[in-house]
Amino acid sequence: MPAKLSSRLPEIAASMRPRVSQGVKRGAEKIADTARRNLESNGSVRTGDLINKINVVNAGPAEWKVVAGDSTTFYAHMVEGGTDIAPPKPFLIPAMEEEQHEVAVEVQNVLRLL
Repeated sequence: MPAKLSSRLPEIAASMRPRVSQGVKRGAEKIADTARRNLESNGSVRTGDLINKINVVNAGPAEWKVVAGDSTTFYAHMVEGGTDIAPPKPFLIPAMEEEQHEVAVEVQNVLRLL
C-alpha cells in the first residue's frame, strides 16, 4: 500500500494569525510604553491627559496600532510636530524607531513556536 502524505500547512496557517497578532500587540505595547517615557523625558507632560491617552488599539486581524490622544485630547500631533509657537517634541516616532527591532523579535519569537 502506498504511503499517504498529509500536510500540516492548514493547521499551521490557522494557528499563525492569532499568535502573530499577540506578538504584534506586545510590540505595540512596547512602543506605547516608550512613547509615554519620551513624553515625560522631553518635558511635555503638564496635566497627564496625553500620556494617559496613549493606547494600543486593534486595527484588524494581526494588526495593532498605537494611538495618541482622542477627541478631547486632540493635540498629540501638535506636540510631536510642533506649531508656529511651540517647537516639536517628538515622542511617538522616536518610540517606534527605538522599538522596531523589539517588535520584530516579538513576532519572530511567536513564529518559532509554530
